[in-house]
Parts: sequence; C-alpha cells; structure tokens
Amino acid sequence: MTQARAELAELVSRVGYSGERILLTRHGKALAALVPVDDLEALERPPAEIGFTFTPQPESEPRERPSGPMRIAAEHRDRKHPR
Repeated sequence: MTQARAELAELVSRVGYSGERILLTRHGKALAALVPVDDLEALERPPAEIGFTFTPQPESEPRERPSGPMRIAAEHRDRKHPR
C-alpha cells in the first residue's frame, strides 16, 4: 500500500490505458484491486440467462434410444434486450 500511495497516478494510468489489473496488498495479503472500468462494469452486470430447449423428433415407428449423448440446443438470452 505504501508503494501504491507513492505511485498512484502511474498505477491509475497503467490500468486505464493498458487494461492492466493491479492487486494491492498489505503485509503480503491481498487487500484491493485496481481494474479497468470495463472489467468493473462486467462484474456488476447481472449474469446472462441461458435458455434450453428440447425438440423431440417425430417418431414414425418406435426405435431404440440412441446410445450417444442427448443433444440440447442452448441460446443466450440478454436480459436487457429480450427477443
């Protein structure tokens, strides 16, 4: 922390312009971090919903269950811009 205080302007520039993430420690223990604003906004954004759909194939005649894995389609649903 002592070093960070002395070099704060330089550290902020490194984070802001290069996207570097800087961990601040005190007595060897992680205390805080300097991160780019984009990273902070991503952390504060609510998690995206993932929707799953399963569409069975119409069966003309009974068949055995496939031995391979079942396929499930997934789509990303953005909470801010629902479809």
